[in-house]
Amino acid sequence: MSIYVGLYRRSKGKFGGEMRGFKVLLLTTTGRKSGRQHTVPLGAFARPDGWVVVASNAGQTPSPGWYYNLMSQPQVTAQVLDKVVPSAPRC
Repeated sequence: MSIYVGLYRRSKGKFGGEMRGFKVLLLTTTGRKSGRQHTVPLGAFARPDGWVVVASNAGQTPSPGWYYNLMSQPQVTAQVLDKVVPSAPRC
C-alpha cells in the first residue's frame, strides 16, 4: 500500500480527499493475473447515482492497469472520504 493510500484511509479522506479541485476516491480492484487487491487514488466526478472516473494513462496507450483489472473483475470497492462502498461499475 502506498503512503498516500494509507494517509487517505487513516484520515478518512481529510488528507488527499481533494486535489486541484477534484474529489479523490480510492478504487480497489482485484488483479486479473495475481488475484490480489490493488488500490489506486483517482480523481472522480460526483453524479447523483455514483461516481465517474476516467481510465486515462496521461494520454498514453495502454490504458492504466486498474482499468484492465476492472474489466476482468467488475466487483470493486470505492472509498470516498469516510464512506467505503462496494459496487459493480457501469462502463
